[in-house]
Amino acid sequence: MENTLDKRYSSNSNLKNISYDLEISENLLESLSADLSEDLLKIRKNIFLEKEIGKAFLVVAATSNREENHHIAELCHAYNVLVNVADSEEESSFIFPSVVRKGDISIGINSGTGSPTVSKHIRKQIEKAVPDYYADIAVFMGKLREYVKANFKEESQRRYILKTAAAEAFAEERVLTQKEIEEIIRQGPK
Repeated sequence: MENTLDKRYSSNSNLKNISYDLEISENLLESLSADLSEDLLKIRKNIFLEKEIGKAFLVVAATSNREENHHIAELCHAYNVLVNVADSEEESSFIFPSVVRKGDISIGINSGTGSPTVSKHIRKQIEKAVPDYYADIAVFMGKLREYVKANFKEESQRRYILKTAAAEAFAEERVLTQKEIEEIIRQGPK
């Protein structure tokens, strides 16, 4: 397995002073130990330590024990520490949505804690439904928006140009040309 984490972060000196306490499965522990350099990730095998909770920035409570997860959540809330409780969205102060990314476009999916498999299935369906060219259109429309804001004072004219350009870009399944944008501007709102 290629070690992309080491390659992405090994030159980042800010990570050298960060420590993580994890309670994880033996299989994952072996895999992490083999794949990551020791100076990037130090792994301590131990049980959950209540006294350490106040030092944490965020905690993920994902044990197989419901009562333990609840106890961890209560401690985190008492110390104002962000917590994600794998089996209780209500006790979580943040969630990990399933995310579809197409360039600058991000779509988050959350099906609650009932079934992450549902979120995964929905994510796959959305990935198929959202074509890659949407990312290009998003970048194009962002640049066009800045241009329109800087060069057109009337809100109705701005709205017309942006709505018309977006509709045409999606209809054509591509970014519009300079000539097409000039034509939209020339026609103006009716």
